[in-house]
Amino acid sequence: MNVVSSAVGPARLTSALGLALALALAAVACKKDPPVDSSPKDAAPTTGKAGVVASCDMTTVVGSCNEYAKLSMGLEKGLCQGLKGTFAEGAQAGCPTKDEVGRCTMSDGEVRHYYGLAVGAHGFTAADAEKDCVSSPEIGGKFSPAAP
Repeated sequence: MNVVSSAVGPARLTSALGLALALALAAVACKKDPPVDSSPKDAAPTTGKAGVVASCDMTTVVGSCNEYAKLSMGLEKGLCQGLKGTFAEGAQAGCPTKDEVGRCTMSDGEVRHYYGLAVGAHGFTAADAEKDCVSSPEIGGKFSPAAP
């Protein structure tokens, strides 16, 4: 003998399934399509200064500013913001040249600009900037003094 003795049990189950199906269809029908990105997928990122796609200006915090030729999935932006720097992308990207004592070009295309003591006690002398660039195992770049 069937445990469900009345027609109310199966009818209630059928109604519940019907309601669930109707709600699911309504949700799918009302779902908004995401905006379509019409930009070409292989397009090069917009740049500010020649070849610079982004920059992190930490001049007021640590006396340097970094320019990036490419980005690593937002890592640079997160680090910049964590160090209280100002992150810029595209046409706004680039480091200032005022008070620059030199720059360090790294193997991955990143360029670190060093600024003198005019930016504060955290600024660099040209000798300290060169030492930071060349001697640091994390950086290991090629130093170029700023033009006089």
